[in-house]
Amino acid sequence: KAACVRHLGCLLLLFVSGCDCAGDPALYGDGGEPLFDGAPPPIEGLVSMRIEPADARLVVEGGVQATQTYTAIGAFEDGTEADVTRRVSWGLRSLRRLGTFRANVFTTGTSVGGRGVVEATAGDVYAETSVTVQLRQTVSVPPADGAPIPDEPGALFGGPDDPARAPTLVYPNDGVVLPPNLGRVEVHWLRGSEANTLFEVAFENDLTDVRAHVRCERPEGVREDGCVWEPAGAQWTWIADTNAGGAPLRVTVRGTDDEGSAVGASSAFEMRFGRDPLSGTIYYWTVSEGGRIMRYDFGAGADAAERVMGPELAENGRCVGCHALSRDGRKLVGSVGGQNRGGMILMDLESFTPVFNASSDDDHILQFAAFAPDGDSLVGVYGDDTGREGFGDLFLFDTRCDAASLDTCGQQTGRI
Repeated sequence: KAACVRHLGCLLLLFVSGCDCAGDPALYGDGGEPLFDGAPPPIEGLVSMRIEPADARLVVEGGVQATQTYTAIGAFEDGTEADVTRRVSWGLRSLRRLGTFRANVFTTGTSVGGRGVVEATAGDVYAETSVTVQLRQTVSVPPADGAPIPDEPGALFGGPDDPARAPTLVYPNDGVVLPPNLGRVEVHWLRGSEANTLFEVAFENDLTDVRAHVRCERPEGVREDGCVWEPAGAQWTWIADTNAGGAPLRVTVRGTDDEGSAVGASSAFEMRFGRDPLSGTIYYWTVSEGGRIMRYDFGAGADAAERVMGPELAENGRCVGCHALSRDGRKLVGSVGGQNRGGMILMDLESFTPVFNASSDDDHILQFAAFAPDGDSLVGVYGDDTGREGFGDLFLFDTRCDAASLDTCGQQTGRI
């Protein structure tokens, strides 16, 4: 009590001027707002600091933020230690998306986990410690039709283990590495026992515990015991942003019935996410709608794949299959008609129009092709119908296709 009376004048001064009793400026107001600009000022006589607690581990569960209050302990030239928490600046280095600081209180976000570095600074004295945030999320995905998901489905997976009920995980491939901005990936599995009516798809590692409870659903054309579920949107963010550039995720599928009488578990696959987003476009062939070439810009929406070339461009309405893209992404060549045919369409991807089209009679021009590095020429091989003369020869084509060369665009210029 005597100390409180003795320092009453100092406390009044602190209230008025924002300074502490040692004459150092207070760096944060009562609400945690910073009261300084630029680098934090030094603390006289401070030689080192430590942060408590060290290496904290927080859990974000069910979309609820987690908080951690930190303390900075300073060591001084005279051998003493003191609490300097309010006299240092606080921040998070590396994964800033993990959360934010308000004074010495760290608050996580709700959608990602990860590892970061907490740092405290006063003048040129610096201290750091790690912080780990684990993300735990569970989601129930009602089926498009059929029985809804039971209440509290996770409790149904506590039954006895029955290997005979184990689903078989099929896709994505074990060990796959995906760009974090792909935005979606399907998980495929075989249901195992016909008694399995409810499934748990889990993504797990030190930073992640994400589980989805789903029914066995599949698009048309998939075998009857095949099941497909696609994490997208928030579910993709949970697994991809948390683990970009980090350790692999274990992917498993468990199956049970609506009473939880027994549980079967698949073997585990591993999935990794690259550190950086992938920019650019992928071109691919699909058998749907008669065989066509599609393109997808990484980071685009789930339904943003764009039709590039298909039977509607072929003069005979046949499928477009094997294809090649120029290195600069401006030209695409496709083979038309399938095996033993080999028509050819050359596409200008800037104007999105065919500049050469020899497909009406399946002219046996090429099945496989590659552009020169500059995109101005093409080599192709027909390679089908071994009884046809020159089936294995290499043919050279002019693909400049600018205003000065349209007369020779797509024409053969040589043969090897």
